[in-house]
Amino acid sequence: MSRTPLREALNRLVAENLLSFIPNRGFYVRELDRQDVFDLYELRRSIESAAVLLAVSRASDKDIKSLRKFWKDALKLKNSISTEELVSKDEEFHVRLVALSGNNEMVRSMYSINARIHFVRWIDLEERGHDAFAEHLDMLDAIEARDLARCRELVETHITWRMEEITKVVDAGVVKLYSR
Repeated sequence: MSRTPLREALNRLVAENLLSFIPNRGFYVRELDRQDVFDLYELRRSIESAAVLLAVSRASDKDIKSLRKFWKDALKLKNSISTEELVSKDEEFHVRLVALSGNNEMVRSMYSINARIHFVRWIDLEERGHDAFAEHLDMLDAIEARDLARCRELVETHITWRMEEITKVVDAGVVKLYSR
């Protein structure tokens, strides 16, 4: 591989806050910072809350049913797949939930957020299990019922609960990194 595509890839990772660049020294993996993770969860909560409100008026019944089927199928597999696969399914659920809004910029933002909190979600799921997964179906019920207030409440509670645990998750992740 030539230097140009490699440099472009590294600069893109810097732009997405996945790497740091120090002039005359090079590229470095960004350290796991509690405040950055908390900020990302706040952003995620804002985007998903706004997205479900749009989904109430924009999502087709067919798309809601499709996402419900996807999640029920994922729940059937939860005890037989790896944590990595489960995190990917959870991320896909949330991206598809945002996609119900019909807003492509929100979807792109969710992909970016997911990439940056992937490790934290993995640690969270590995440490505490998947006790919040049933809430996904409740969110779909509220969208299908076209209940704006319930949608907002469910999404904000779901993500806020994760935010409150984020310090423990980040600490556990750092401990796990240094114990390997």
